[in-house]
Amino acid sequence: MPLHVSEEDDYRPINDHHAQVVEAMHAALPWHERMVIIAEYPQKHAMFGELTARDRRAKALDWIARTTGVALTETEYKLYLGLFRSQVERRLA
Repeated sequence: MPLHVSEEDDYRPINDHHAQVVEAMHAALPWHERMVIIAEYPQKHAMFGELTARDRRAKALDWIARTTGVALTETEYKLYLGLFRSQVERRLA
């Protein structure tokens, strides 16, 4: 599989403390919610690199349903993603 490197990515050094906090928050989520975060962050380019945001969500929703048996709607997907982002921002502010 060819490596996909986005020109839009922000290559800042990793803050170990922040990474550990985010990892703990992620681990506390139900599996289907964790998969939303996985689809949008660590696997965004590897699994969905050439897709539009809408197509990425559709493919991720299918992947989540097949893996967990939980069929999320697009609205739920966006909600879980937004809630996690907000929690991370508040926690690390």
